[in-house]
Amino acid sequence: FINTVPEEIENGGMTHTLTELRKHSSEIPLVLEIHEKSLTSLATMRELQALLKDLEIELAYDDFGAGQARLVELIEVPPDWLKFDISLIRNIHRQPPRAVQILRTLVHMARDLGIKTIAEGIEVAAEKLCCEAIGFEYGQGFYLSRPSANPVQPH
Repeated sequence: FINTVPEEIENGGMTHTLTELRKHSSEIPLVLEIHEKSLTSLATMRELQALLKDLEIELAYDDFGAGQARLVELIEVPPDWLKFDISLIRNIHRQPPRAVQILRTLVHMARDLGIKTIAEGIEVAAEKLCCEAIGFEYGQGFYLSRPSANPVQPH
């Protein structure tokens, strides 16, 4: 996963960077991660999505649910991945059934649309178990793995 900021998308520098990156690492699966607050105009997002498709790079919307998640992007520029914000995952095992049901519905909606789902911020076993029961395909957080000082090499 590669993080980006709005300025990189808006000024066009991202195009050159991604093209060069893909040239030098054509065999490595890549995902461009965009924070939901970084989403720009739909036209810019469509252009970016077309570029990513040409370069065989997937698109992820990060921190989904942290702010004003705009459903229009899910409709108009659907990502390959949806990373649900830690604020939705933290203590999910202690949340009222309604909160869990809302999250389950969002996860199933994403999966029904062919979007892979990631639960961010899993820090205890109970959160992991709850996220699995909800239907998340992937998880991220200290309980699963500590950050690595060295990049993981592909097999």
